[in-house]
Amino acid sequence: MLTLTLYYATNRNHIGERWSPDSYGQDFSSDRANNLRFGKVCVEVSANKVKEYLNSTVDKRSGDGESLASYIEKKLRKKHLITAFEAVSYTHLTLPTTPYV
Repeated sequence: MLTLTLYYATNRNHIGERWSPDSYGQDFSSDRANNLRFGKVCVEVSANKVKEYLNSTVDKRSGDGESLASYIEKKLRKKHLITAFEAVSYTHLTLPTTPYV
């Protein structure tokens, strides 16, 4: 087994009262940086499974990051889901292709 420590930042919009929200939406918060939250989570994964994803080939490129991310997400959801808040998946977000100026 391998322990991964993942650090994250989010500013998803709160639903309900600002300081004790009922849930979080999929959009960014209108509060901007005032609603920015940081955190970390540790998750146990199979070292062999990680190697398998990193050593595979997708579209003639080394590694399968999407499958690895999906595997890690499943592990996180199995053990670390916060049941008080709506679970939202971010694995299928489409980022803008136009650079910000």
